[in-house]
Amino acid sequence: MLAVHLMKTYCLPILLYGCEIWSMSPSDKHKVDVAWNNCFRKVFNACWRESVKPLLFYCNTMPASLLVEQRKMIFYNKTLHVHLHVLYNVHSSNIILRILCARHRNEAQKLSSMYHIFPGHSSSIDIKRAIRSSFAMLLIIKLLVLCLLISVFFCVYCCNVLLQLLSILYGNGNGKCRFI
Repeated sequence: MLAVHLMKTYCLPILLYGCEIWSMSPSDKHKVDVAWNNCFRKVFNACWRESVKPLLFYCNTMPASLLVEQRKMIFYNKTLHVHLHVLYNVHSSNIILRILCARHRNEAQKLSSMYHIFPGHSSSIDIKRAIRSSFAMLLIIKLLVLCLLISVFFCVYCCNVLLQLLSILYGNGNGKCRFI
């Protein structure tokens, strides 16, 4: 776990430097996720085809795209508090803050509705908890679907084995059952 701690301490801040104001397309999110996933694959000596989401979950971290969204929400939350303070303070005219808030208002509203977070009223701990729980729920749903697929495959396999045994036991020599 020392390697994971070192990655989270040294590599992650470099990977996500300034991510709060990035405009990311889905391909950009994928590239950041691939870089973060490859770090975990290297540490745990995993194949490139294996999913690292369970590793991320058990190492108490998330995919990089969710970490970016988490940092953005915390940043928007803080700027909203400061922006409200600036609006009510007549003597202050922080134009940079006004531009930032206006530019990212739609994205902040989209992210907050996606994770059911109320901008300006949520603490950074609440934001982290909400995004972490959505990642955990997504992982649980994927694992349940995988278990369902495995059980269906196993049932089909068992039925085929049973039919082959029945055809051997009660067959007439041509591989088919007499009573089927």
